Amino acid sequence: MKRIVTLILCLMMALTCAAAFAEETVGVEKAQLGKLTVNHAFDIKYGDLPDGYTIKQVINNESDITALIQGEGKPLMILSISFDDSSFAEVERLNDVTEEQMNYLKSTWTDEFQNVTFAMAETAYGTQLLVATVTFDDGSMICTIFTIYKGYDIEIDILPIDQNPVTQENIDAVVKFLSDMDFVPIAE
Repeated sequence: MKRIVTLILCLMMALTCAAAFAEETVGVEKAQLGKLTVNHAFDIKYGDLPDGYTIKQVINNESDITALIQGEGKPLMILSISFDDSSFAEVERLNDVTEEQMNYLKSTWTDEFQNVTFAMAETAYGTQLLVATVTFDDGSMICTIFTIYKGYDIEIDILPIDQNPVTQENIDAVVKFLSDMDFVPIAE
């Protein structure tokens, strides 16, 4: 009987140590992520940028953040985050918009461009992403990946630069990058 109790205690201690190690490992992993703080409202934590890209410039104003993300021989990415005090100020996430609001969002592209396709993606943490791709008559593309978090419009535009066209592979890499993002509220 004593051996069974001793064995159970040893197993419980081993599980406790494993849980503590796993917690520490998660903390280390999170600490290695990049981070943008958005107006003391929330942090965006992110993993690796798509291959060959670096954040070249971050402009952080009172109302918005713009980051230029560039890579040698690659299309330009522009990340912009701004509070939408008109349409989506009360919206927690893109997941929460009504069908009417989603149609309005899509119309911001279809009113300006003819050949627009839409797709939905989702971050690992469950936040929906709207992917709007515009294909021009010559086959060239631009793309915007859009989401909402706590009333903030968050989008990445992918634009051709210096004869570097936007490809579906570029779009897929940026969707993966955004899918790995974690939106973390700042405790008040």
